[in-house]
Amino acid sequence: MSTWDELFGELRSLFNDNTYRVSRWDLRRILEAAYRLDAERYRDEWSPYLSAAPELPVFFAETLEEVELFGDLLPVGARITLSIEDPGFDYGAMRDAAHLERLTGITVHYKCKLSDAGFVKMMESRHLGGVVRLDVGGNQLGDAAMEALAGASSLHNLDYLRLYHNLIGEAGAQALASSAHVSALTELDLSINNIQDAGAAALGASPHLGNLRKLDLRGNKIRRKGAEEFARTTSLVNLTTLYIGQNNIGNYGALALASSATLSNLVTLGVGRARVNEKGLGYLRESEHLTKLENLYNH
Repeated sequence: MSTWDELFGELRSLFNDNTYRVSRWDLRRILEAAYRLDAERYRDEWSPYLSAAPELPVFFAETLEEVELFGDLLPVGARITLSIEDPGFDYGAMRDAAHLERLTGITVHYKCKLSDAGFVKMMESRHLGGVVRLDVGGNQLGDAAMEALAGASSLHNLDYLRLYHNLIGEAGAQALASSAHVSALTELDLSINNIQDAGAAALGASPHLGNLRKLDLRGNKIRRKGAEEFARTTSLVNLTTLYIGQNNIGNYGALALASSATLSNLVTLGVGRARVNEKGLGYLRESEHLTKLENLYNH
């Protein structure tokens, strides 16, 4: 077994070599070994050192017990993500797990096939206020899950939300759009769902999504009407990236986007496979509002 001094020497060498390039597994091995040697001394000596060190890598915990361990090993502010890959994970156990306050991210792997019932249990946790990234793409979440997310009072600091390839319909999109708890979002991925025209319209009309920088709505059965109503937005003033391809917005939907003064900060716009031909692309290229547009994708 390594001595305390030997472990601290290893730790210092990692930081001298730029910690951000070091495997999180190497760093975890050293931290755990020192903690096992003397937990009290670790808290007194190592925790202040880590707090003053360069940015630590993200630590991924697969269980609630690992989250608790990382909470002991790492200083406040370190990035800890609960990465769930076990289809049998007990989401109900999250409700009263106070150590989840240290979480900054949650990812649920697609093989978990997370349903509304499990997600609702997750959202009952009172200790998710530190979570800024939530990735539940590729699961089986529907409108009930979005209603639970919209009403989750502890989950109010989300910056990144990935809902790609679920079962979310227009009611789910409307629930999200009406929630003040998503007002910190800068990136929202709702691609490959079923929000349709009403869902797109609700997102555009939301008074809570003004911080969004990136929005992905590909593959949602959005038609001309949905694009036109979305384009009436007065709140999405910070949007720089919009993907609305794999829908059916057509040239008139493209014209509506081109006519939106609110969307004037768009730098990237994707309309591929959305029935937009050269005429529609012309509306976008010649728009008096989309003067910052640099990347226009139609494939």
